[in-house]
Amino acid sequence: MTMSVAWAWWIVAAVLVGAELLTGTFYLLAIGMAVAFGGVAAFAGASLPMQFTVAGVLGIVLTLIGFALRSPVRAET
Repeated sequence: MTMSVAWAWWIVAAVLVGAELLTGTFYLLAIGMAVAFGGVAAFAGASLPMQFTVAGVLGIVLTLIGFALRSPVRAET
């Protein structure tokens, strides 16, 4: 019995989100969500390079969004 690539993505996403719960940071959650979207791309039938592209791009974007949301807002004087 072989495991599909999509399930491997989902297992890695679950491990990352679980690690996020232990650390309390946003960054592992962002990467875990990106990996989960890589799994969605695998379920949709995307090629392996496209799956990694989806996960990589979303990992960067979600991490930057998290960084922007957690940064203190500076008031201009």
